[in-house]
Amino acid sequence: MASIALIVATPSQAFAAPAPDCSTLHSRVQTLQSQANTLKGQIDAHNSRAGGVDRTNAGAVGAYNAEAQQLNGQRDALQAQANGLQSELSACGSKETAPAIPNTDGSTPTPPAPPAPAKPAPPKSDAKPAPQKSAPAQPAQPKPSAPKPSTPKPAAPKPTAPKPAQPAPAKPQPAEPAPKQSAPKQTTTAKPTGVEQRNAPMQSKVNDPEYRAKYYQKQGSDGVIKRKPGSGVDANGDLVPAIRENPKKPGSFVESHSSPTVRAKFDGPAQQRAPTSAESSQMRESVAARNRAVGDVKRLKAESATQQKTDGKVDPRTESELKDAYRRQTTQGEQLGEAAGRQAIARDYPSSKYDVRELTSARGQSGAGSPDQVFVVRPKAGGSERMVVQEVKGPSSKAGSRIGLDGQRYEQGTRGYLDALIDEMARNGDPRALSMRSALNRGALSYRLVKARVSGDEWAGYSVRNFDIG
Repeated sequence: MASIALIVATPSQAFAAPAPDCSTLHSRVQTLQSQANTLKGQIDAHNSRAGGVDRTNAGAVGAYNAEAQQLNGQRDALQAQANGLQSELSACGSKETAPAIPNTDGSTPTPPAPPAPAKPAPPKSDAKPAPQKSAPAQPAQPKPSAPKPSTPKPAAPKPTAPKPAQPAPAKPQPAEPAPKQSAPKQTTTAKPTGVEQRNAPMQSKVNDPEYRAKYYQKQGSDGVIKRKPGSGVDANGDLVPAIRENPKKPGSFVESHSSPTVRAKFDGPAQQRAPTSAESSQMRESVAARNRAVGDVKRLKAESATQQKTDGKVDPRTESELKDAYRRQTTQGEQLGEAAGRQAIARDYPSSKYDVRELTSARGQSGAGSPDQVFVVRPKAGGSERMVVQEVKGPSSKAGSRIGLDGQRYEQGTRGYLDALIDEMARNGDPRALSMRSALNRGALSYRLVKARVSGDEWAGYSVRNFDIG
């Protein structure tokens, strides 16, 4: 967003900030108004469910309050946009005003006020009136209550922070913590274990002694083995579930929850895309590096098995080399997936017909709690902007899962997974969360799976499949 022209005073000179782009203001006002209307509908729907939340169910309360936090973040982000837009409108001399952003308690919002003219005095000086005959009495007068709309008090059920037994409607204070159930924290105190390095399925993880030692407490009297405090999410971004010993197979473990994972559905069959000669040439070295890592994993696994059988233990050097081989195999596979995703976007949205912009996280890369790739595409011939979210996979990568806002586990590619992902992004301050939520609510978001393919030592292109998220 362009910024308002300001003069910043220094002891020796002043510098002018760039003037705003006045030609785009009207369209940006309309876009922000649409986003504000969408948010109001979300807030109204959320607050209408307050009376129906089971206050004895910590999971239901946690999901309700997690949604409240997300709405708080969306509201604050839109309000910041409105304030900045109002400043630009004033600087351009426009009679148009920025949209009023809805308050999360349902009260009537107040439109952003035009900013006072910039002054070279300290920030607080413009808050004091100029000396007048009645000046001594002015500072003592109470401030009007009109500026309160940005922090209205919620009407029900309580004005305090939500507790597990008392859900509350969305509040405009994003800093208030939600119950612990809704915001598990990822542990960063230990390096990834072997099964994490190769991003194994959760069933393999919970049956790995090193993984259990890292994340779990001792078994409780009810047979459930709970995760350690601060171990809500593992190094792969998967929620660490409570587990129990499998009664049918002593010594093995299973997740203790009874509800199955909601699996992804697809909108049509996968589309296989053969590579061009240029793409094959470009990817040859990456494919070779990945194949070397795969070969090292097979060789070192065989050596480990032989050492375990003959010596009763695995040589530390072999164990270290095997972990490194798993790491390289995962990294190289991820790089092939990333390349496949960008090749798919370039082919489906060619630069001759579309303006394509990739949105990245603040740290410039994907990871746990973040989508693999997010693109915004707009037809050059005119038409609506669309967001394309891609889950990209290496040749042997499997789909992940996460706990949804309702406490159910969802596989990548489901609406429940996407909703929970956007919620986590919003809580982490990822600026893409608001745009993704808005596009999803407008039906302007495509969610798809792109998987890299190799054939021997050759790049074989990729497959594209659209998720059915309703």
